[in-house]
Amino acid sequence: MTYEEKQNGFVPTSSNGFLPINNSSERAKLDDKSYEHYEETPLHIAILTYLCYAVLTIFGHLRDFMRRNGLGESHSAVEKNRDGYVPLYHSFESFYTRNVYRRICDCWNQPISSVPGAYIDVKQRVSIDRNWHFKMTGESIRALNMGSYNYLGFAQTDGPCADAVEKSIYEYGVGVGSTCHELGTLDIQIELQSLVAEFLGVEDSIVFGMGFATNSTNIPTLVQKGCLILSDELNHASLILGCRLSGAVVQVFKHNDTKDLEQKLRKAITLGQPRTHRPWNKIIIVVEGVYSMEGLKLIYVCKLIDHLRIHSHSAVYANSMSAPVAQQIVSCMKIIMGKDGTDIGQTKIQQLAWNSQYVRKNLRKMGFIVYGHDYSPVVPILLYLPTKIVALVRNLMKRGVATVGVGFPATPLVESRARLCMSAAHTKEMLDEALKVIDEVGDIICIKHSRYKS
Repeated sequence: MTYEEKQNGFVPTSSNGFLPINNSSERAKLDDKSYEHYEETPLHIAILTYLCYAVLTIFGHLRDFMRRNGLGESHSAVEKNRDGYVPLYHSFESFYTRNVYRRICDCWNQPISSVPGAYIDVKQRVSIDRNWHFKMTGESIRALNMGSYNYLGFAQTDGPCADAVEKSIYEYGVGVGSTCHELGTLDIQIELQSLVAEFLGVEDSIVFGMGFATNSTNIPTLVQKGCLILSDELNHASLILGCRLSGAVVQVFKHNDTKDLEQKLRKAITLGQPRTHRPWNKIIIVVEGVYSMEGLKLIYVCKLIDHLRIHSHSAVYANSMSAPVAQQIVSCMKIIMGKDGTDIGQTKIQQLAWNSQYVRKNLRKMGFIVYGHDYSPVVPILLYLPTKIVALVRNLMKRGVATVGVGFPATPLVESRARLCMSAAHTKEMLDEALKVIDEVGDIICIKHSRYKS
């Protein structure tokens, strides 16, 4: 495939095409909130969803009653001889896991026997006791991968990135076994942090090996009691946990609503802390980049690198990032930034933007309710009823399309969804096939709830 490069981006020369987002008008669209789509849950669907959970709850209690009286087989853990101790399992959480999640858990944690490229090999398994135990059949399904965070298509076993990673394994090994403050600082990690800083246009950066730990352990490092956190209402659980662990006062503002944020910020500065009305020691705004459930975009972000290096639990107590992982990131970023002397990185970015917009546009035309920004690679299709998650994931897999179903408690009770993840590795032909299958299954299980077709 060839591309004609111009000052303002790429001109499409194939059936795939590339969206020229380097010019000012397209950049303005990226920053325009009107390009974020949200549609209220239809009232009858909300009622049906609550009724569905009510039925599941009633039958769950009946099953528990039968199990307690020896009328049904139970495989769940039972606490014994713990009088006076706090229960290990929260009653409702264990009830939900036992009676709802367990019966549909075949749709999650599916064993994959390949890299998360455009296609994946999903190992098949069966259960004879309602998903309490699984047995591998030895067979696998070759499925189009619509569920991995392989946005730019670098997850592959060959090519310059894979070659560089293989070389780093021979040079450094597969693990570090130490914190960065002791023996865990490698030159490849220093190169990575310098590269990230250059990419972001900042003086310095710090990189951690786990996203959840990054958010949950570093927020308490930045703020403590006497501080205020303004948190987006759709922030990830890791950010919410970090806010709670910090001891700071947390106020939630409407998602990506700068007016609501400004109003709360002005009020906080004017009134100060509760009761004493002293000024807040610090006020920070916590948002995400790409919202994993909503597919939305970033408003604002900040961190203090030297302070984090000294005080962060993830930096002080956790093993530093392994060399092969750091090398993979370095190799990918150099391609994205054009340091490899090619335009492959920019081509992949343009391809991802085109794929994301193409799929969203066609899904909305079909009548699906789709949340998020036009250019976000995370594309949530709203399903609402928990039973629809199972129906969609299973039916898509039978037709060779693998995706992710998400429900409560990862989403609000009435907003269960399927989460499609776009990749630059997807061609237009792949996307057309996936859309054809999703359209077919959508009609079968009745999930086209949108009142607007655009």
